[in-house]
Amino acid sequence: MQSRLSADKRRDQLLQVALTAFGTNGYHGTSMNNIAEAAGITKPVVYQHFDSKHELFLTLLVDIGDRLRAEIVTALETSEASGGGPRGLVEAGFSAFFEFFGAEPHAFAVLFGDGVREDADFLHELEKVEESLVENIIAVLHMPDVSEDNRRVLAHGVVGLSEGIGRYWLDRGFDLDPSELARQTAEMAYFGLRGPKRA
Repeated sequence: MQSRLSADKRRDQLLQVALTAFGTNGYHGTSMNNIAEAAGITKPVVYQHFDSKHELFLTLLVDIGDRLRAEIVTALETSEASGGGPRGLVEAGFSAFFEFFGAEPHAFAVLFGDGVREDADFLHELEKVEESLVENIIAVLHMPDVSEDNRRVLAHGVVGLSEGIGRYWLDRGFDLDPSELARQTAEMAYFGLRGPKRA
């Protein structure tokens, strides 16, 4: 018989179980029954912690976004403290992104899955994550001769680059080193955006 967990530990367990379930089967392909069964509890216990599947999924999105942002901020602060310069900051950001999702591929499937764009609340959380990534990119790419609007558009392009690489890599299960992938992506993005005259 499974030991009784505290409310906080049960909630954490349900988020972890939901991450795997939603990451594997998507939002529409996962039911609260599925999550209860995977957690080894009854469905009413799940509803003691989350009023609906919508609330559970939204909580999961917030959790993923918060943890990803924290990892990237820490990586950038560490790189800056070590004197890595703008190029090092770009690589540190990519490295934090790829290492986070390399360790948690289900988190990528949940955050960037198709179901997220079908619901206004879910989309809002995704956009918050993407905007935070954009702000980090703008902060480390010094392009004084490029307008603010253009810098923001280019930064969104870099976010799209990260998502596209992550999707192709994780969907196909390639055995890649996230740090090496980050180095190569940073080289392409950094020198590509700066151009040959600034390299």
